Amino acid sequence: MNLEQLEKEWSKKDNGQGELQAKLWDKKAGQYKEKPIPTPEENPFLKQVYEEMQIDEHTRILDIGCGAGRFSLALAKSGAQVTGTDVSSEMIMAAKELAEKEHQKNVSFFHADWSSMEIEKMGFLKNFDLVFAHMTPAVADYHTLEKMCNCSKNKCFLVKPSRRSDMVLDGAFQAAGIEKNKKETDTSVAMIFSYLWLKGYSPYISYRDEVWEIGQSVEDMLAWCIDRANLQGEVTWEQRGKMQAYLSDISENGRITERTNTTIVTMSWCVER
Repeated sequence: MNLEQLEKEWSKKDNGQGELQAKLWDKKAGQYKEKPIPTPEENPFLKQVYEEMQIDEHTRILDIGCGAGRFSLALAKSGAQVTGTDVSSEMIMAAKELAEKEHQKNVSFFHADWSSMEIEKMGFLKNFDLVFAHMTPAVADYHTLEKMCNCSKNKCFLVKPSRRSDMVLDGAFQAAGIEKNKKETDTSVAMIFSYLWLKGYSPYISYRDEVWEIGQSVEDMLAWCIDRANLQGEVTWEQRGKMQAYLSDISENGRITERTNTTIVTMSWCVER
């Protein structure tokens, strides 16, 4: 396979995905805002960043799909000038509030859809020492990855979940007769590596297995299941009813605990060869 073939095979049509993703993550902004800012001592991604490069007041960083800005703020504490962008306006609002709370003035956040952003007009072309995308669907095909590489003049990091199973979400999809698109998350890792290798980069790849558990109400879990399903196709009222019945059956006192098993893949590479 060459780059031309890869581009043809791994290019997505928007189909309103940006708007759907924005609505999905808008609802999660409050939850993410309450999470603590990670540190290199306890977070594998940050630990690796500091091991592979020096972060100081001369470092310019771009955080693609920054969410509530936790990783932007973590890196800004080392003095770096950090820019974060996300498709969710609520996440960006949460990030700005968190930056104000932390009295962090060397970080800026703005609302934008990475897939349609014109990096030349934004002044992003080869403008950052570090560009990273941590656990975000923003970098999901040939063009969004190419754009990521083109913003960096030194280092890139990409962190993706793969081989993921969600006990409750998967069960709700099965009850509603919806086939979960697991193939996309798994093949994207292979596609990312193919792009980087064919471009002449030498990515360093690491893996770690994680298990997450989160408790929420039946209503919140149903809304999450519907939003996730809508990314694959519009959910019918019949499917909604089947998911609701399934969630009610497995709930305890109106609460549900979701358990997620996944392999986290981290890739880092230098754009200078």
